[in-house]
Amino acid sequence: MKIGIYGGSFNPIHTGHVAAAQFAMKYLKLDRLYLVPVGIPPHKELAEGSPAPRHRLAMAQLAGQHIGERVEVLDLELRREGKSYTKDTVRAIRKRHPKDRLYLLMGTDMFLTFQDWRRPGEIAALCTLAAFRRSAADTAEQFEAQCRRLRKSCGAEVVTVPLPQAVEISSTQLRERLSHGEGNQFLLPAVYGYILIHHLYGTR
Repeated sequence: MKIGIYGGSFNPIHTGHVAAAQFAMKYLKLDRLYLVPVGIPPHKELAEGSPAPRHRLAMAQLAGQHIGERVEVLDLELRREGKSYTKDTVRAIRKRHPKDRLYLLMGTDMFLTFQDWRRPGEIAALCTLAAFRRSAADTAEQFEAQCRRLRKSCGAEVVTVPLPQAVEISSTQLRERLSHGEGNQFLLPAVYGYILIHHLYGTR
């Protein structure tokens, strides 16, 4: 089987994440996709006032239901103590699927700094890196240079997932808009409803 792993803070999970996941499933012909909300990000802190992990997990589950039955949300990073390192997550999923092909989905910023992650060589040995090109600014030259760098330094296998229509909104921008009663067009109705019910992100 082909299995995708798509992690992130999902704070909140928005239509950009959903569209990327849907396109990756078709483009890579994935049999299953795991959404993995991060517990404690290793390189930055969650924004002040972020919802409890159970809320981010619940929103990811609602998004997963929308994407389709081949999507499963894993809480392994939320249950794990300490910082959420991708190497641990990929290692755990590899144990579940010793013979399947794993794809680690990641955005532009993550891909271009992959060599700075903890044990990038170990991650690359366990899965194929699948990097989203989210906007016109993500040039093919940038990606090709990084592909060459990672093949040489980590032995990585890399595929590029060229999103046809990227949703240009960050979670930071969306949280700000939500606090002002805006931004719901970037959320699935079920996720927005959940946010309102639980008064997340300063909503009333």
